[in-house]
Amino acid sequence: MTTHDEKPATSGATLDRRIILKASAAVAAMAIVGTEAPRPATAQTAETIAETWVEEDNAFRAAESLGDPFTLETAFPFYAVGAHWSGEVGFPVLVELAFSADGTTFTDPVIVSAQEEDAGRPDRNGRYYADLTFTGGTRFVRYRTLDGDGQPAAVAGFAMTYIDASPGPSVDMVFAAALAPSVARPPIISRAAWGANEAYRYDQNGEIWPPEYRTVEHVIIHHTETTNFQDPLIALRSIYYYHAVTRGWGDIGYNYLVDYMGNVYEGRVGGENVIGGHAYQYAEGSSGIGTIGSFAFVDTTPEAQTGIVWITSYAARNLDPLATKPFQQVPNVPTICAHRDVVQTSCPGDQLYGDLPTIRQYAAAIIDGGANPAPPPSVAVGSVVATIVTDANLRTSPAIGSSVKARLPLGTRLTITDGPATNGGYTWYQVQTPANGLGWVASITFGVPTSTPTPPVAGAFRAGDPVSVATDSLNLRSAPTVGASVIIVMPSGTVGTVLAGPRNADGYDWYQVQTAQATGWCVGTFLAPEGGSTPPPTTGAFPVGASVAVTSDALNLRAQPSSSATVLARLPRATVLTVTGASRVATGYTWYPVNSSQFGSGWVAGEFIALTSQSPAPTPSPTPPAGTYPLGTVLVTTSDVNLRAGPNLGRSVVAVLPTNTRVEVTSVAQLADGYRWYGVFAAGYGGGWCVADFLAV
Repeated sequence: MTTHDEKPATSGATLDRRIILKASAAVAAMAIVGTEAPRPATAQTAETIAETWVEEDNAFRAAESLGDPFTLETAFPFYAVGAHWSGEVGFPVLVELAFSADGTTFTDPVIVSAQEEDAGRPDRNGRYYADLTFTGGTRFVRYRTLDGDGQPAAVAGFAMTYIDASPGPSVDMVFAAALAPSVARPPIISRAAWGANEAYRYDQNGEIWPPEYRTVEHVIIHHTETTNFQDPLIALRSIYYYHAVTRGWGDIGYNYLVDYMGNVYEGRVGGENVIGGHAYQYAEGSSGIGTIGSFAFVDTTPEAQTGIVWITSYAARNLDPLATKPFQQVPNVPTICAHRDVVQTSCPGDQLYGDLPTIRQYAAAIIDGGANPAPPPSVAVGSVVATIVTDANLRTSPAIGSSVKARLPLGTRLTITDGPATNGGYTWYQVQTPANGLGWVASITFGVPTSTPTPPVAGAFRAGDPVSVATDSLNLRSAPTVGASVIIVMPSGTVGTVLAGPRNADGYDWYQVQTAQATGWCVGTFLAPEGGSTPPPTTGAFPVGASVAVTSDALNLRAQPSSSATVLARLPRATVLTVTGASRVATGYTWYPVNSSQFGSGWVAGEFIALTSQSPAPTPSPTPPAGTYPLGTVLVTTSDVNLRAGPNLGRSVVAVLPTNTRVEVTSVAQLADGYRWYGVFAAGYGGGWCVADFLAV
């Protein structure tokens, strides 16, 4: 293990046992109804704004004394800034930065230097790049350039890129914080959901950094060295822009990222085993997990630690998390290691580094199937709660020191939209209020309204009764206890026969059930009489072809008929949809397959849509099969056509290609959503996917 130069911190608290319980519990249902409708500009056209200021382009700078700080007023408020300079500078460079909203009162200065330990891609023009420094939407930056001894020095090619990544989705618009077991793939927040602009991955020559693959042998934990408790999506989009555009990599370097609420985000494009750019050559054969924040002197939240355990268990599910073995040039590297274990760096900070032994133990317990799952949470995203105190504070962020938006009367009904986030000794949830919009409240200020469902009485099933699984998935265990090993995971609708029970243990009534796959014990709460209380699939109230509209402020369009399925898009109120097939009943809702000309195809909960007219919309005529084009074929577009990030209607639009745009076929055809798709490249627009119907030789 390499040494590090950070000031040693006092030993942080070890991970709470709740971390492993959360990380091994059944997947919590995601929100059906969103919180607030995305603003059109944010949802469709919002884009990160950035500008690079070059010192040598401003002659007046040369006349300034090098010892005096220079103040730059930027063209727009920014949230992150990165300093960079010529690769030909022959001495260590330090840059002193201070920030101000009004140009008068400045923050204490911070010192940054060249960031070299995260490299994995060649930096643009061989330049040196410092870490991003994050601010709160300021307009002024004051700086000095120094040599390694702290003396003022002229630095050739000095420049600063300042970034405003606030346009785009905010953290309250995405939901995936995990209470998941697991070695199953977690509900990772996609690049499209967090606002990745896929055009950044291309230049005039095509894709800058095409995916390459190597089987994962290690998981490397990082911190992003960004501000704690800021909007993580602003941090994520800023890092993406800085890596992909400013540094010229063509993508973000981390494979996954985790925020303070336990949300896990998709990083580098390409999926599992894709090589990232986060630890020089050690990115090859590893999965790099960036924990959003700075953890040199403060620890991560329990929720963030849960997310780390969760994604680590998934990424290392085929490995021994407690083992060590040689990796590249370093002998005996732990399977789950820190950035500092392979590169000379202080990352991921002393506090998070101190958590790694426990993270390894938890991951081992999950991978081995021996972890006890937690009981179902009393509240989750989508739950309706009510205040139980007078004048409960609704705050702007999950912290006692944050601003109070409103004081909520006793009995105010709230909808949970995000969380939990533990901070300052309290557990916080983001909520939607009737009159004051979104905000954060401490969990001690609310409770679940009465009329919550009660567990079934003992003896609800008898030996010989036919039953079926009435939830998304249910563990069949070797004994009637949550500590027993899992034999199989039964999907919704699995049919079996009760052999014995009930037996009460761990607060549940357990039944021994025989299925076609195995025999074991499961919790009776999640069983239903076969042919009894579970409603059969139905064509429902909306016929195929019906034109319907969204009746809630925002509605999740999902990939499958389930509240835990991937969210493809957030549909604003009044979005018009066409029902394309029969409904299905699952996870307590009636789901309809729908299509939107703007958002693509997917499934929505029928409780939040209504007919726009009593007449079914006309069924679209089938699309004729398109021609087959070999790689390298040059085609032209026959009309304006969307260039998408992937081969389906749910992927984000990278660009709109005008009629008669010349494109070159770069990927073989794929069929999805009833269309044939081709990967293409268009000069001036970059790469992506188009429907073949709008292409011709």
